[in-house]
Amino acid sequence: MNAIEINELRKVYRTGLRGRIAALNGVSFAVNRGEIFGLLGPNGAGKTTLLKTLLGIVKKTSGEAKILGHRVPSLESRRAVGFMPEDLTFPAYMTGYSALMTFGGMKGMSGSTLRNRVDGLLYLVGMQQWQNTKIRHYSRGMRRRVGMALALLGEPDVVFLDEPTDGLDPMGRRDVRDLFIRLRNDGKTIFLNSHLLSEVEMICDRVAILSKGRLLRIGTVDELTAGKERYSLIVTGADDALDKALAALVSAYDRNGLEIHIGTTDGGQLDAVVDILRSRSIGIRELVRRRETLEDVFLRLTGEGGGHGLSGNN
Repeated sequence: MNAIEINELRKVYRTGLRGRIAALNGVSFAVNRGEIFGLLGPNGAGKTTLLKTLLGIVKKTSGEAKILGHRVPSLESRRAVGFMPEDLTFPAYMTGYSALMTFGGMKGMSGSTLRNRVDGLLYLVGMQQWQNTKIRHYSRGMRRRVGMALALLGEPDVVFLDEPTDGLDPMGRRDVRDLFIRLRNDGKTIFLNSHLLSEVEMICDRVAILSKGRLLRIGTVDELTAGKERYSLIVTGADDALDKALAALVSAYDRNGLEIHIGTTDGGQLDAVVDILRSRSIGIRELVRRRETLEDVFLRLTGEGGGHGLSGNN
């Protein structure tokens, strides 16, 4: 059984008397149990709407979604999940400890069971040192840590996290990555929405890219970034004639001064590029192989790159 199943999910918002906006337009995919799954998309892609629909906060227009086999929305599906929203706020007079104790009581937890759970979670997210400090004195990163503890309070099997590392310094982001791996090893499913593509690339088992309410791609990072080999070369000279010769040879070509970027379909093309440079007595000062990153894929698929990058011949 999958942790999450989504089938032709649609959400249409009405704007005015006759206007409509399709925030989700037939989205379908599944999330495996015990994996870290990343959801990416530009602003307005429908990411938050999708999360809130899965949580039963937003009512779907059509389609179907299930969490651990339970229809969404339902009491059973809500019991299985924990959630940290991007705009999470706490009453300023609370401490980290009192906030978790209060929300734990609202979940029906009490006594030593609740106290032990809160103590363990504060230690897990690295906030035990500040557990009795008023939340109004917390940094954004500290509030995010307490938010993650809150999401884990009820020992959920599926955890939804909206921008979990926002406001954290590099060491804090590393701690959160380690926490995610620990949770995954414990059989938890982590569903995260983040704009930090480098973080997603490092930690997620699979990634989905959403744009304008539609699913563009889904797969592992290696699957999404597999494609043409790309190389950057620093040369000693270049002109329009060289541009024309190389652009006709390789599948993608771009030059900025003496820095040349090429995309190839086979290794032989790189050899041919080197031969052309040598035949023109142009030296190579640097040659670097560059794998396409998740950011490259994201910008290419969503059209968020502003037209920059390699131009292709096919």
